Amino acid sequence: MVNITERLREHAKSKPSKVAITFPKRKLFSKKYHYQQLTYRELEERSNSYAYGLNALGIVKGTKILLFVRPSLKFCALAFALFKVGAVPILIDPAMGRKNLTQAIEAASPEALIAVPQVHLARIIKPSFCKSIRTSLSTVPLPFLGVAGIDSLECPSQKKYPIVQCAESDLAAIVFTSGGTGTPKGVEYTHSILLHQLDAIQDVFGLQESDIDMPAFPLFTLFSLALGMSSVIPDMDPTKPSQAKGEKLAKIMHDQKVTFASGSPAIWRNVAEHCTKKRITLPHLKHLMMFGAPVPLSLHTQFDGIMPHGTTHTPYGATEALPITNIDGRALLDRYRNSAGKGICVGKAIPGVDIKIIDIVDTALTRWDAVTELETEVIGEVIVSGPVVTSRYHNMSHQTTDAKIYDPEGTLWHRMGDVAYLDPDNMLWFCGRKAHRVTSPSGTLYSVKVE
Repeated sequence: MVNITERLREHAKSKPSKVAITFPKRKLFSKKYHYQQLTYRELEERSNSYAYGLNALGIVKGTKILLFVRPSLKFCALAFALFKVGAVPILIDPAMGRKNLTQAIEAASPEALIAVPQVHLARIIKPSFCKSIRTSLSTVPLPFLGVAGIDSLECPSQKKYPIVQCAESDLAAIVFTSGGTGTPKGVEYTHSILLHQLDAIQDVFGLQESDIDMPAFPLFTLFSLALGMSSVIPDMDPTKPSQAKGEKLAKIMHDQKVTFASGSPAIWRNVAEHCTKKRITLPHLKHLMMFGAPVPLSLHTQFDGIMPHGTTHTPYGATEALPITNIDGRALLDRYRNSAGKGICVGKAIPGVDIKIIDIVDTALTRWDAVTELETEVIGEVIVSGPVVTSRYHNMSHQTTDAKIYDPEGTLWHRMGDVAYLDPDNMLWFCGRKAHRVTSPSGTLYSVKVE
């Protein structure tokens, strides 16, 4: 039996005064920040308080809760409280558009909602929105709607909440894909998947409790805290990475001595431009993980000068399987500088993960004998297996059938929806999305190779 919050409780006991979370607040008419913080003891106590409050509202093991809460101190405490009671948080990117958002919520069928006021107001305008929801909370009280605020959950008792123990196969969270190449799908994360992702990230990057993290993806904040690190919340909208202000993020990273950061290359392009223009370096930064889109070599080159004591990384993966591969920027610059037109090298498979390149098929693969594995340096469809690979989409049996296949030994393989090839050194070269390839009289064109 497992629960990721057991790790939080252990850290709160062994290092109660250590800063767990830092939240930057900009001073009015000033470029300086005021930093709000929670120690591990305070985070543990607040999440216990929230857990008692949630339980009093009928939130129990298995309750599906739609979360639209911006990254904050409250978000972290609330997320751990949900895991403590055994509830299943549902995370959806609101930037996916109204139609996709509505479809995603209907597919997930949440029983409870914790959200910013705008979401509660949207339910008035469109009553069918979130029709399965029976319990609602807002980030601030909305008395005219009869919706209480998160603070109403707080319980004066300092008692430890009896953490609900779950089986490794129990559903822990539902995280939706972006819907960039089709209908958004709710990926089921079991407790086993979360713990294996946690261990994989720690092992691949050699993370220590002394590291200070600044992740742009809120779920990674919870990973950092479960590893005993200090986590800094960036001053940006995680749903609009290209609009992140490089000046703000560089300032926070410098102030807080951030050693590990992650997010979309769109974010770090802005940071690199600011640092290059102002001739700023980030001497404390050891690892910069960029994912979610192809990363040009020029961005690695820029950060090679900005990070005198560290390097960039471009892990490959997806919501359904993360991480799968990794390569650091210095290796890319040393070995693959002259790789224009060859695709993007994303490195070797991490320990425990297997990668195959198979003949491209645009329909479901229901039998393993329909799979044709391709030779080295031949472009095909990517399939992966391993302990970080999820097994199904929530309430989407047809989509699950399209994306999953079992080999004769019973091993689950996920079809990534990408095209790529393996080189003689078993390095994976990403060539684009399968749906974006174009057939021409001279052969098949792959988007990333062309770009």
